[in-house]
Amino acid sequence: MIIYLFWQNAKTDKLSEYDIWRSDTRIGITKTKDGDEDDKDNFYKNQLYTLEKEFCFAFFAEFDFSVEEKLESDFVTLGGERSLFRMEVKEIDSYPCLIQLQPRDKKSIKPVRIVLVSDCYVDSLQELTQRTCFHWSFITSFRHLKIVAGTSNYYSKPDKSSKYIFLKRGSVLYVEDSVLPEVQELFNKPALQEIGYNILSIDN
Repeated sequence: MIIYLFWQNAKTDKLSEYDIWRSDTRIGITKTKDGDEDDKDNFYKNQLYTLEKEFCFAFFAEFDFSVEEKLESDFVTLGGERSLFRMEVKEIDSYPCLIQLQPRDKKSIKPVRIVLVSDCYVDSLQELTQRTCFHWSFITSFRHLKIVAGTSNYYSKPDKSSKYIFLKRGSVLYVEDSVLPEVQELFNKPALQEIGYNILSIDN
């Protein structure tokens, strides 16, 4: 099952995690059988995160029966905190998602999975994104100091390089088989691979 995060807004502004998640801090006291509430070990603090109102999770499923006849929208409890969620059930004719799911009586087209075994660098994250069906990834940034060979001024502040964005180890990409060679070429950096970067595991 693949779970999608939908944004119920027509804007296309770049978002940060703070635009998607809302933090909720809860402080309380755990009661004991003897009623002792003064023990410092009984105090706790929970940091919870919930989606902002414009966001929701969704998934697509196929059934052998009419969804509207046997399933209905309702409130459900999920998670360790038994939080209450509103579940909406809708019957649709097609899948409005990046990975097109095939009916079960037809051969399913399974995308190729690429797992990043190491941190990886590509020249253009936009080009990579355009060639993936779906990806779950994290990024980290990197800079280095620029030192001029033969300088005699050791008191000046060294310049920093441009920021390099790396995809973190453990990120997962799904691509169609037809564009797999193009994606592999984006990661083909012999100098980086020589020192342990840009190592991929491809699952056909």
